[in-house]
Amino acid sequence: MRIEKTDLSSHEISLILAQEIDLHPRLEIVDILKLLMQAWSGPTHLTPDFEQVRSSISAELDLMQPGRVPHIQDIGCGRGFLRVDLAYLLQADNSRQLDQEIDLLARQVIHSRLSVEPTPKELSKFWSAALPAIQELYPISSSDAEFANKLIGFGRLFSHSQSYKDLYNPHYRVVHSSICNTSEKHLNQGEL
Repeated sequence: MRIEKTDLSSHEISLILAQEIDLHPRLEIVDILKLLMQAWSGPTHLTPDFEQVRSSISAELDLMQPGRVPHIQDIGCGRGFLRVDLAYLLQADNSRQLDQEIDLLARQVIHSRLSVEPTPKELSKFWSAALPAIQELYPISSSDAEFANKLIGFGRLFSHSQSYKDLYNPHYRVVHSSICNTSEKHLNQGEL
């Protein structure tokens, strides 16, 4: 299956951002940019190397705090990408099942990549088109806009802001909704 960029309307961008603000009210401009780039192009910035993706998931599990409620955050309005919280992996019954679940998720991440990585020019065009919808929910200062444009110019995705990491401790992978196949008994399907 070939995964394409998710064409999002202004209304859909508003819905995705409103949900993110409800979940993570102290987000910063870099977190909004990351959210929208993931909603548009998924995990395309990640390497397609299975062992690297698998290894990064395993390493991240060691960093997670206990007690997380696993969930799926729909960042594609039911037809695009999802943020799948890694906490469901910690609910595996044994190490063999954990390895199988990690392998499955790693494959899903790789298969969720776009066939062609967006160029910085395409990213900039998408961001510019999304700005009016963003401004309605999250007024952007000129310094924030300048910072976002600088990040877009690099042409690759970036980390969440330090405050987002400190407050929300994000541990997820982005997977396309058409191929997401996690063990439903471990996930809260009530999209947050």
